[in-house]
Amino acid sequence: MAITRVRHFEIIRTVFAMAEERQGVSLADAADAVGLPVAEVRALLEPVLFLEYRDDQGEFIDETRAFLLDEGDVLRVDEGHWLRNLAARPPTPCGALRLYAAGKTVADSLPSPAPALRSAVAKLEDLLEGSVVIPTDHPPCLDVCVRASRSRRRIAFTYTTDSGTTGPRTVEPHHVYTNWGKWYVQGPEIGDAVLKSWRVDRMVDAVAFETSFPPPEPLDLPDRFDLSEYELTVELRLPETMLDNLPTPNNVAAVTDDQGGFVRAVISVNGEHRMRHLLVAAGPEATVVGPSDSDRAKFDALRRQHAAQLLRSYLE
Repeated sequence: MAITRVRHFEIIRTVFAMAEERQGVSLADAADAVGLPVAEVRALLEPVLFLEYRDDQGEFIDETRAFLLDEGDVLRVDEGHWLRNLAARPPTPCGALRLYAAGKTVADSLPSPAPALRSAVAKLEDLLEGSVVIPTDHPPCLDVCVRASRSRRRIAFTYTTDSGTTGPRTVEPHHVYTNWGKWYVQGPEIGDAVLKSWRVDRMVDAVAFETSFPPPEPLDLPDRFDLSEYELTVELRLPETMLDNLPTPNNVAAVTDDQGGFVRAVISVNGEHRMRHLLVAAGPEATVVGPSDSDRAKFDALRRQHAAQLLRSYLE
């Protein structure tokens, strides 16, 4: 019988708890504890033991150092991993955001999440230094999609696109996954070989057919971390010493020397919230000089509004 995601998580949690408590546990002992063959336990642990990926900036994230499975099949937890040691170096902001999204989604899907998981999620939230809201809704058509995907049966549903167009679809649900709190079905539409991702909350009246499809390829998640459409760019004239004090993350594309210890910097951030923060954090001596007159007027207004809001909060 297939292992559910909840059961998968409980197995990983149990095995690593044993490894921590005993300062090392053999896979044979771990397999006995969870009632599964050693080979199956090893396969279930692999996504955690060999966790590697790239963030949206192309930076390689390697979490394999957190756990060690030695040649004798003994599993150990690295005492220096940052989630367990305040002196250790934390991940990048983007890496922390990915970990938080995964941990938060899993925690919210469990009837009683483990204290260690809640603690890790709380620490990640503190590291992000901001409010992150990740919805974990259960769309009405989700159960039909999950059952159809497991039994490899086609599904039909009425779907609403990004543009608001509604129409019937028939899809092979190769995989069902969640990303940033939204549920998706990945698979081709009948008559089209291109793999697409369909948001389950946009489906209505989903039904499964008896028509089956062959085993699909492994899940290939699309990149959901491309924030380029939200990127805003401003050109500031500010004291050179302020460059290192600008809030991150940001992308400084160009810096040109100006007179009197000032520079002109072209800076991009994602979203209006970060732009307001950047404009105020640049200091009272900074001025908006571009990239255009209309941008300058818009950013000057944002700067005044945010500064006034911060002042009101302080006085209150």
